[in-house]
Amino acid sequence: MRGTIELEEDDEAFVTSLVAVGRYESPDAVIQQAVKLVRLRKNDAPSCMLRSRAGSRMPMPAASRQPKRSSPS
Repeated sequence: MRGTIELEEDDEAFVTSLVAVGRYESPDAVIQQAVKLVRLRKNDAPSCMLRSRAGSRMPMPAASRQPKRSSPS
C-alpha cells in the first residue's frame, strides 16, 4: 500500500526522532515495524486470553528489532 498517513503531532515527532538517531532507516520502516507488532499481538490474542484466565504471568513475545544501519561515509 502506498500513500500517506496522518499522525498526531507527538507521534510524528517520535517517528522522526527514531529515524534521526539511526534506529530506523526511514519513517516507512518505523510504520512497517509498528504494523508487524500489531500483527504479532493480534496473532497472540487467543493465547494471551488463555494465559490471563489461567492466572499465568507469561511475558508477551519479544518484538523483532530492526538492525541499525550505518550511513554511508
